[in-house]
Amino acid sequence: MAYWLRAAPALLSGVVLSAHFLRQGSLAAALICLGLPAAALILRRYWALVATRMLLWMGALLWALNALRMAQHRAGLGEPWHRLVLILGAVAAGTAFSAWLLGGKIVRERMRVPTGN
Repeated sequence: MAYWLRAAPALLSGVVLSAHFLRQGSLAAALICLGLPAAALILRRYWALVATRMLLWMGALLWALNALRMAQHRAGLGEPWHRLVLILGAVAAGTAFSAWLLGGKIVRERMRVPTGN
């Protein structure tokens, strides 16, 4: 149960990132964002876990940069931007949190993590 409580946010973050890329017209990126977290949890391979965590950390950065870019644009037009920053900041924080959750001991125990010799 604790494993799935740590894994579920990664799946949700992958869906949200996938929707973002699909809206931008990038089907390949959308499929990667949708498939990689699911594959990591199904395959239970260490490389897939690392790739998923990297994807989520980069996704969090993407959301933060988009929030900054969009807020600057709206502020330049004299439009309200505070709510936009709050929402996209929360999405960025949630994506980063899901990447952090995948680094926990419970997840590593379920994955086939190399022991290292």
